[in-house]
Amino acid sequence: MIKVKRGDKKESPALLFLHGLYGNISSMSPFSLLAPSSFHKVFMQAPHKHRDNQYSWWFPEIPNKKQEKQKEESLNYLNSVFTTINERFNIAPKFWIGLGFSQGSVVLWYLLEQRPEFLKGLAILAGKLPEDKKPAEFWKKIAVKPKIFKAHGINDPLIPIEKSREDYSFLKKAGFNVEYYQDEVKHKVGRIATSALKKWLSKFNETDFIN
Repeated sequence: MIKVKRGDKKESPALLFLHGLYGNISSMSPFSLLAPSSFHKVFMQAPHKHRDNQYSWWFPEIPNKKQEKQKEESLNYLNSVFTTINERFNIAPKFWIGLGFSQGSVVLWYLLEQRPEFLKGLAILAGKLPEDKKPAEFWKKIAVKPKIFKAHGINDPLIPIEKSREDYSFLKKAGFNVEYYQDEVKHKVGRIATSALKKWLSKFNETDFIN
């Protein structure tokens, strides 16, 4: 399932919102309120249904082989959408920014590995990089890297803050421009990071920030 809120112009930047484990197409709506109103907003729902109105990009509790199959299916689904989305919704974004919460951030990273120059920005919200991510040397070869925004709760019981800090170190080593915020919250985006995310998204209206 996909939902698109059109921006001011056909060529306006587009934001891609991917929810987390057991979320749905509406889960990321609060974050869309932080974005410039002129941007297109694209919400996508994961293809694997857990129960009523709960969906995932893959189920972490199933055997690894089945998880990998579900990940592949999810990425194929995303890529198939991107081949038709412009014509289907009459948009032609000059660039895309991805925002992923928790599991959704991992999916965005896989998408970035497949399409290194597709996203101009990537917001990792209470999320993480995949354990099987490509090495830093891979990213050093990519001339135009997306800007990265990373927000994590210090008291997150699902994805420990230590993992988030390790990911931050990896991103810096790989040559990414990263803004990183920590809040005294659990598995959510706190007040400080929320305010910073709004400012970060607004920077994509500035040519100097994008280039």
